[in-house]
Amino acid sequence: MARTNYPNTSFINLFNAIVYDKDTIPNYSLDIWDAYVIKSEIKGTLTNFQLHNVKVGDTWVGLAKLYYGDERLWWIIPLFNDIENPFIIKQEDIFNENLTQLKILSKNIINNMLFTARRQKIINDSSNASI
Repeated sequence: MARTNYPNTSFINLFNAIVYDKDTIPNYSLDIWDAYVIKSEIKGTLTNFQLHNVKVGDTWVGLAKLYYGDERLWWIIPLFNDIENPFIIKQEDIFNENLTQLKILSKNIINNMLFTARRQKIINDSSNASI
């Protein structure tokens, strides 16, 4: 499946291309939501995250820039909060009656996640190259 127009520097490129689920509308999804699972021990440990009260004007990208200093890490926030399809929520404003608080994963955990994902991508790419 062809890549979308993500910048080459985007961390999302560590994961496979966007896939489409014909059974849902809208049907945007990233396979990371199916392929990458954050362990329940990490999610359940209070020292691994902080809470953010969502307010009007918050966006995935804005929150990533605020908490991580890197807007390319936007996808970690919906992933950590079990938001299956972050594209359903309007990109210009994620505030709504169902989404009033988010857990923001700590930078240390993210660094470990990215290291693991990069290592796995290298393994996958080398395996695919030899096929």
